[in-house]
Amino acid sequence: MHFLRHYHATWLYENDVLDHLAAERLGHDIKVLKGIYQHLGVKKKDEINRKIIELQQEESKYN
Repeated sequence: MHFLRHYHATWLYENDVLDHLAAERLGHDIKVLKGIYQHLGVKKKDEINRKIIELQQEESKYN
């Protein structure tokens, strides 16, 4: 059943729930939440990579 804590922490993260609220919900501090329980899924990694590329493209317009 412990895997459900990892799943729930990751699900909260992937749905943009603030870290301090997720940590409170799971009864941990943010450091433990981020270091142990949150895992980036493929979907979230792709989303973050797309945002980085967009930011780089936007920045290159001004340089």
